[in-house]
Amino acid sequence: EISISRMTIAYTTSLHLINDRDVFKVGETLFIKIVAKDAMARPKSYGEDFFLAKLYSNSPIQACSPGKIIDYGNGTYLAKLFLCCPGKFSVSVKLIHSSEAVQVLRRARDTFLDRRVTICDFYDEKTSRSEWKQCSFSQNDSVNPRDICDFSKRVPNSTFYCARPRTISCNSILHCKRAEYSNSFDVLSRKLFYFLLIQGGLGEKARQQCIHDTPRGEALPRCGPHLPKKTYEGFWFNNTWYSFRCNSRQFPPSLETYTCLQNKTFFVIGDSTGRQYWGFLKNLVEDINTRLPEAMKEWEKKHDSIKINFLFHTFPRNIREPIKVNDFIYAADKIDSITGGPDVVIIFSIWAHYSAEPLETFRSRVWAIRHAIERCLNRFPDTKVIWRTGNMREVNGWYWALENSNWFAYQLLLEAKQILGDLDIFVMDIWDISVCDNRKYLLHPKPNVIKNHMDLIFSYICP
Repeated sequence: EISISRMTIAYTTSLHLINDRDVFKVGETLFIKIVAKDAMARPKSYGEDFFLAKLYSNSPIQACSPGKIIDYGNGTYLAKLFLCCPGKFSVSVKLIHSSEAVQVLRRARDTFLDRRVTICDFYDEKTSRSEWKQCSFSQNDSVNPRDICDFSKRVPNSTFYCARPRTISCNSILHCKRAEYSNSFDVLSRKLFYFLLIQGGLGEKARQQCIHDTPRGEALPRCGPHLPKKTYEGFWFNNTWYSFRCNSRQFPPSLETYTCLQNKTFFVIGDSTGRQYWGFLKNLVEDINTRLPEAMKEWEKKHDSIKINFLFHTFPRNIREPIKVNDFIYAADKIDSITGGPDVVIIFSIWAHYSAEPLETFRSRVWAIRHAIERCLNRFPDTKVIWRTGNMREVNGWYWALENSNWFAYQLLLEAKQILGDLDIFVMDIWDISVCDNRKYLLHPKPNVIKNHMDLIFSYICP
């Protein structure tokens, strides 16, 4: 049972700098003790609050180092913050969700299987008769199987069920779209949800520190599969992301970048966050082409040596416009159709539309993708494969949080890394890159952020 009176409140939660002193050196770590408290300033006795922490500076340099939060399970947390650069820095700690809100989110994810309702149109061409029926990725065991159209598929490990139309065959399915928001929650539950997620809001406290410089650390490996584990992913410095896990380089629209991309074929598979990569690549190639020497420009115009393809994953989809079922291609099926090789790059960005689904739906799809990647790498071992994780995003209103909470996205990130982590692919964790956004978390990061994502990818595929 959730106790509102014991809910974690940002403005009463206390922060204490454990290793406080006047001067720190670059490469050292700040340790912040966080004690979660309720509205009466009583310390909490249990964990699972969803905190984010960062160390940042806006002047004279722009820098940010995302922190790591350790949950001791007793209401006490430790934030570890890496001092990345010299200068004066502030510490920011935000309460994204109280532990009580996390309980509600977990219950919603695991109990309410129709947080996002999908409906499909069954159309009989002979009679021009149409019926819209509700569909789901989870089978309702209380419904007679004869009253269900089962569109599940084995290879993509996909389950998809629709209520059977009264007068039209299952094979006549034509379009699908999302419906309005689910009515799973009654009025009282919605008020509770709103109070926990919105009034529990964000808290921020800051402290300035003076930093001194020290020499750089060890050389880093090339970006790609099986990178060494690090406490931190990296840091921002003057609009550039520096990875702690691999040697990330900058790739301007130059002849050198063109030489790397020449004769490569890109397959970007996923949602609109992946489509940003597709758009970036298209624009980059166009920009590079304008800078090439005339002879190379004419050759490239004739041969179009850099191929860039995008495939939006099939349902679940957060779109109210009907989409033809025949246009659906499962990611696993697409991988099986690709002829790989050293000049083939497959990029996945699959997460945003799964935040409103049961975890098992996402888990089953990722396992199918894993098996398809293994088949691809067995046939073409030199194929480059990248899995891009989710990022922080904006959340507006209780109904939005019910589908798109950043806690959901983070659980998907952990699940994907668990399933794919031992494959010979580049699992590109970009969550920390998004934590440092100064103004507003965005589902679709700004162009400079996308460029830094792509620089990590190019650092893998370009020797």
